[in-house]
Amino acid sequence: MAVGVNEYDHPWKDALERGLLDFFALFFPDIGAQLDFSQPPRFLDTELKRISSRAKTGPLRADRLVSVRALSGEERRVFIHIEVQSQRDPTFPERMYRYHYHIEDQHRGPLTSLAVLGDTSRRWRPTKYLKKELGCEVRFRFPVVKLLDLDVERLLEERP
Repeated sequence: MAVGVNEYDHPWKDALERGLLDFFALFFPDIGAQLDFSQPPRFLDTELKRISSRAKTGPLRADRLVSVRALSGEERRVFIHIEVQSQRDPTFPERMYRYHYHIEDQHRGPLTSLAVLGDTSRRWRPTKYLKKELGCEVRFRFPVVKLLDLDVERLLEERP
């Protein structure tokens, strides 16, 4: 029996909410080093539901949207969209772009989109979306971590 996509999503959503600081330390340390976790992050899943219901090209169901304070020296919060993709999907880069666009359109604030790839293919590594038409071009790049690349035991041993 195949496991449904929602069965993969729920544990990730819980883990992100309980351990966002650890998530950044393990998967995106360069980005995490620019965030201030002394103030609690705000998870904005209700906003994601609104984005999903407004999409004209079909439902958008982004995994997590969180607002976190930046360590830029000024009082500002940034939005971070985290997408966990457990299966290879040729439409994934376009979906990442669409999520990013809709979230940015709604919130009008600094936004970063991140992807965690949990599939079993060593070769599938989407990091960008590109669309060209009649001289018009859209380019979108997003940081990715591939779970297959991680030496989890070593990472856990290095954590204090």
